[in-house]
Amino acid sequence: MLAAMPRVSIALILFAVLCLLAASLSLRRRETPAATPFMILSALAGLQALLVSLRWDFGIMQLRPLQIVLAAALPGAAWLCFRIAASGGSLLQWRNLTHAIPIGLIVLALFLLPDAIDIILIATFLAYGAIFLRLALSGEASFEQTAFEGMFNMRRAVALLAFALLGSAVIDVLVFLDFLRVGGRNAAMLIGIGNMVWLLTLGASVALGSVTLPAADEEPEAATPSEPEAEDRKIAQDIHQLLTETRLAKQPG
Repeated sequence: MLAAMPRVSIALILFAVLCLLAASLSLRRRETPAATPFMILSALAGLQALLVSLRWDFGIMQLRPLQIVLAAALPGAAWLCFRIAASGGSLLQWRNLTHAIPIGLIVLALFLLPDAIDIILIATFLAYGAIFLRLALSGEASFEQTAFEGMFNMRRAVALLAFALLGSAVIDVLVFLDFLRVGGRNAAMLIGIGNMVWLLTLGASVALGSVTLPAADEEPEAATPSEPEAEDRKIAQDIHQLLTETRLAKQPG
């Protein structure tokens, strides 16, 4: 009789894929410094996939608080990553600290009010889902740092994140209602589906958005006028030489 094959969960497969994506983006950072936020985001998503697997596949509950905190951190991290890629800016800005508010609320809830954790997560996913949807529906001016040929992919990645966040919030509501009505009979299945769809979509959006990033030495043609100016001067000199050395420049006698 053949030995049973070991079961590999979708979460572990997703963890491996996200780690490979983070490693690929890490190799691109020298040529494309803008890939750094995408690398960090994919690494965080990979860590979350690992934590999901440890909890639901192996029953390790000790890391559940870290999983909850990371769940609250990922939407804000995704927003910072794609906002910087789309419109410029830096991670090291004071205003970016506002995206740590959901993390602070979750940490307080873990110690003081555990019943509020689900409400905070639902509100966080709904808020960021609406923000991403607004960015996806905005005009091209919101993607000024994105090359024209990559703008469609960037907007598509942002739209995917918007629907994934809003869908995750809906699934969290269904889990909450499932506990109220049938004592959480279907909660594990719903949570598993929600986590996998969210993390898979996040990884796909990172891959889609990162391909639009320009290289460090890649500059628009308009930013290097020296070459056209030199060519124009050469043409002007040739014309002047032609006029002065031929009869075209002689005064009519």
